[in-house]
Amino acid sequence: RAPYRRGTCPFVPDLVTIGIDTQDTHLVGAIMGWLADGTAAIIDWFHAIAEIDVHNRFAAQIPVVARVLHGEQPESPPTPVVPQFGLIDAAGHRTDDVYDLCQALAGRLYASWGRGGLQITTPIAESKIKHRMVEMPIFK
Repeated sequence: RAPYRRGTCPFVPDLVTIGIDTQDTHLVGAIMGWLADGTAAIIDWFHAIAEIDVHNRFAAQIPVVARVLHGEQPESPPTPVVPQFGLIDAAGHRTDDVYDLCQALAGRLYASWGRGGLQITTPIAESKIKHRMVEMPIFK
């Protein structure tokens, strides 16, 4: 069991990300906090049935537990953090919905084609696609 509560981060993260997978009827996501050295913490996980749920996750103020893994402890609790970037699986379920959501959250949420098995040995690269006459990035 983690030594911190769900919905909080146990350290001051350098980066906060959201990873989202599509299901037949909804989205499933996880919010992660990261340090530059690769240390990670699961902050929260969620099910979203509407686009607004994902928008709200990007706006959520996440409390940081007043504990720093490297260096001195702060005198007062650190400022809450918000997710900066996210990837959402666009291969498979509801691809057009995924692209629409990425366009609505342009610069924050990016489409990705999921990886597994032998595919994980090759680097992920940014490509460009056109969706509804708008060019957008996709990572595959």
